[in-house]
Amino acid sequence: MSISNTPREILGLAAWVMSSETSKTSADELAKKLAKMDRDRLIKKLRSLCCSFQLDFTDDFLTGISLERLRHITLAATMQSFQCSGHRPDSHPT
Repeated sequence: MSISNTPREILGLAAWVMSSETSKTSADELAKKLAKMDRDRLIKKLRSLCCSFQLDFTDDFLTGISLERLRHITLAATMQSFQCSGHRPDSHPT
């Protein structure tokens, strides 16, 4: 590492730390929003996500699992969806 690159590397590290903290905050805010949703709203949200992978849960599965597990699946899929799209989780309507 040369001295001339040091400020750029420091700025890059600072940006990385800030973005990771922002992601944690965003995930916390999203989790709080999802915690307030009922099963129908969670399923609707899950079905509306555009992910880089197929979400092929059956209606029977989604209505049969615990609400907590459904929230967990919706949170994970939403976070993955935002990673692919480049948006922050708290900037997307829930």
